[in-house]
Amino acid sequence: MKKINIAIDGPSGVGKSTISKIISDEYGYTFINSGSIYRAISYYVWENNINLNDDEKITSILSKLDIIPEKNTVILNGVDISNHVRKEVISEVASKLSQKKYIRDYVINYIHNLIKGKSGIVMDGRDTTYRLMPNAELKIFLWAEPNVRADRRLKQNHELGFASEKHEVLNEVLKRDQSDMERSVDPLMKVEDAYEIDCTHMSIREVVEKIISLAKERENE
Repeated sequence: MKKINIAIDGPSGVGKSTISKIISDEYGYTFINSGSIYRAISYYVWENNINLNDDEKITSILSKLDIIPEKNTVILNGVDISNHVRKEVISEVASKLSQKKYIRDYVINYIHNLIKGKSGIVMDGRDTTYRLMPNAELKIFLWAEPNVRADRRLKQNHELGFASEKHEVLNEVLKRDQSDMERSVDPLMKVEDAYEIDCTHMSIREVVEKIISLAKERENE
């Protein structure tokens, strides 16, 4: 049976990474989280107090970054920064940096080189279906109501040991939605050939089983 590539897109907090990891574990596919690359860049910029408007400085540091987006960890220049990149402040920095064309071009080029000629990949992230893996045999667009996504993000934050309040997380989700949908470079959108799954009232297991079912159909085509 041939292996295909699966691209999973959708807004912040919808469960893309969680679902992609489970599919990777259970289906034997390689998981790549595109967002972790943006977060690694953002962490470096934030940690080194680089002004977000200093495009010349940010451009100069990109060649110095060695980013390894593994399944459960993010390695930056040999250091595991996984616990740091999930902080809300890093999410805010990533949201701003990801609007810069040269940053997106860097990440897109990085990922294209990473997956060139490969199959059996499940990748998640905003714009995965039309910029990162436009030729994926299966494209999924996940959706859930903002309030539900805020609850999921809040639970994730608590599991990681981050203190946060529901109203703060909901506001961040709404701000991120607006930013992602209105940005001029690669806005969040559902492409025509993507299969949309509204998982507002679905469990993680139900979503995983639906995507695996669709993947098996594509593999047999």
